[in-house]
Amino acid sequence: MVDINLKNIQDKALAINLDPTFYGAFAEIGAGQEVTRNFFKVGAAAGTIAKTISAYDMTMSDAIYGRDEGERYVSQERLNKMLHREFTIVKQRIEKEGDERCFFAFADTIATTAFGKTDNGNGWIGVRFQHEPNADPSNIVIHINLKEIQPNLQQDAVGILGVNLLFAAFYLAQQKEMIVPSLLHDLSVNQVSIDMIRVTGPAFKGVNSRLLCLDLVKHGLAEGILFGGLGQICQPKDALYNKSLLVLRGGFRPPTLLNLDMIKSGMQCLCKNIDVSDYSSILTIAEISMNRLRERGEVDNADFLARVHILNELGFKVLISNKREYHCLSSYLSELTKKKISFVAKTHNVEELFEDGRYSTEQGGIFGALGGMFGQSKQLFVYPDEKEDGDNGLKSLSDAKIDSSFKPLLDYLISNNFIVEIKDLDSSVTHIWSRRVVDMIEAGDESWEEMVPDNVKKQVKLNSLFGYKAKSL
Repeated sequence: MVDINLKNIQDKALAINLDPTFYGAFAEIGAGQEVTRNFFKVGAAAGTIAKTISAYDMTMSDAIYGRDEGERYVSQERLNKMLHREFTIVKQRIEKEGDERCFFAFADTIATTAFGKTDNGNGWIGVRFQHEPNADPSNIVIHINLKEIQPNLQQDAVGILGVNLLFAAFYLAQQKEMIVPSLLHDLSVNQVSIDMIRVTGPAFKGVNSRLLCLDLVKHGLAEGILFGGLGQICQPKDALYNKSLLVLRGGFRPPTLLNLDMIKSGMQCLCKNIDVSDYSSILTIAEISMNRLRERGEVDNADFLARVHILNELGFKVLISNKREYHCLSSYLSELTKKKISFVAKTHNVEELFEDGRYSTEQGGIFGALGGMFGQSKQLFVYPDEKEDGDNGLKSLSDAKIDSSFKPLLDYLISNNFIVEIKDLDSSVTHIWSRRVVDMIEAGDESWEEMVPDNVKKQVKLNSLFGYKAKSL
């Protein structure tokens, strides 16, 4: 029986080598044979490793795994080809031992920092395996970003992460709360980040990949995770590459007609500020920061999944980030796309941007933060709040409560089109707040139904979301 609490990388590799159950192949492209080397170093590898291969040259890689026109070598598609081929070969060639052993194939395709370059490495790592003899295969796949500067240190990180991934697959598949934390054993978030994890197959029965992705942000392994249509898990850099982004931050508990009008109005502003040829590249993103998910205490998984599902149905991609402040989110998105990044926010959000105290820990203070927020090709579209204290009308930028010393800075950002006030909007929805809607739902006040889109109303009632209780007949 293997001790699942092993944290030393050598002990994990040795435990796998001494386990007579698992037997398979290792295929590594790009960085080298880092993962396999860890198994060889601890001894008894003959019991685990059927074959190792390093198709380092692109021509050789194409000869082995085939080449699709335009396919990148560091891609999920290439990883899947590697896993499929190597698992099939191992299973076919040692089929007579199938009643006693669980076969597996481990693969990674990695781009470390090239000689003379400074950009960080990244890659795809995965394992296809049988959790019991003769079982259908299961899969676990992750995308990583390498944060070390030196290629040899990046290679070392890959080697450790690969052992952790195999250990998690073989021994922690049903310990779902342990899967994500275990990947970082003997590593730190300063060495590697993981922005996507997907599990499939009988070994992971009852394990939800979207919740594992949420765990990545909870444990600081990812800056953000992205969900596409119908909850599809996306790798952020691939999904947002060369896209113009229109981003609305919020809790979306639940999404309201106001949220939709903010996006509609923001889209009209954005289309006035980019070329017609770029219209097709625009993605609308609903972003929820981790602190918003935790505002009622520990994250409610069912509540989280419901919000993602509803927002996807409304046509949004959903980003869950660990970015509390706008300028941090802006900087993160800038690493994913070089095209236009626009935010839609309310007047009170602008007031928060100019609170000097928010930036006490920032090296550049408020000026450094706003410089990151409003860099090249970035804009903020401001949707007016309703006026406070019972006053009628809308609270425009001119009504914003900002320290007089920062007024010239605000004027500068407005005059140079970094901040744009939304004028064309639906005034009939400006009074709607998600928290007010939830209060009405919990109180049984049916007027909430007029404040949300029809499909939101349907989902709330069908699944008893956000405190909804159906009336008994």
